[in-house]
Amino acid sequence: MKRGTPEHPKMLMLMSILGLEKYAAVGIMETLWLFAARYCPAGDIGKYTNDALAGMIGWKLDPELLIEGLVAAGWIRKDQTHRLIIHDWSDHSDNSADRYLAAHHLTYADGRPPRVKASIIKEKKATPRKGKQLQGIARNCKELQGIEGNGREMQGNAGKNMSPIPIPTPIPTPIPTPTESEGVEGMEGDAAHRILKGRIELHNLTWEQDYLARRFFAAAPVEVNWEKVAAEVADKAILAGPIAQPGSWLRVQYEKIVRRLVEQQKNGGAWEELEKRLFKGGEGKKDGTD
Repeated sequence: MKRGTPEHPKMLMLMSILGLEKYAAVGIMETLWLFAARYCPAGDIGKYTNDALAGMIGWKLDPELLIEGLVAAGWIRKDQTHRLIIHDWSDHSDNSADRYLAAHHLTYADGRPPRVKASIIKEKKATPRKGKQLQGIARNCKELQGIEGNGREMQGNAGKNMSPIPIPTPIPTPIPTPTESEGVEGMEGDAAHRILKGRIELHNLTWEQDYLARRFFAAAPVEVNWEKVAAEVADKAILAGPIAQPGSWLRVQYEKIVRRLVEQQKNGGAWEELEKRLFKGGEGKKDGTD
């Protein structure tokens, strides 16, 4: 929160409308802004219901009272397209939200572009820091010294009785490493992975983590449509909230879904029939059976 915000006339108005102490009003706004920065970087908080927004803030009274108070105080405003948006979010949003929009070529809910340019973000990613360059040079020098020492040692051992290098049986097959072109840089990567990366909760997920998580289920006795699986996992990410270890979390989700698919195949579609009876008004009871 910026300096001066607790004394801003809008904050005093919110205190008056909702009958709150200053610390409570400040807490409401700070919580709302932090939530928006992570889950609504464009400021379009109206995609969540009033009940959901009130629950996120911790408001225990009528959710409509809270939302109308925020609107009347001028902190949020109603919008025909997004229902509710944060007022002037394009000017005061968190820098991380602004960079996210720029990197994904998106605009704010009020139609304004991000404050930072996407090209600047790419240049920063592509230009290593001088300290890292020096560290890399030092590592290369040590590696070269090690290679030179090994060469002298091999020359000294030439002609001596040397034990043969054991060959493992069976010869292991190397795990292919995905190339850079298989990644998502430039939007040419795997479609399922792009679905996952579209969720801000999974923005730290790497292609290698996704790739290795899928490999655990390569031998599963069922055909897996990874795009459909990714769409289901992306929905779960919304409910999970911030994910500290996306690779481990993703593997758990894949395992649950693949196990379910295997179980469906074993039961010959019995799972789908059960869902129809439970959620579609009792279809499947035509013969009078349960």
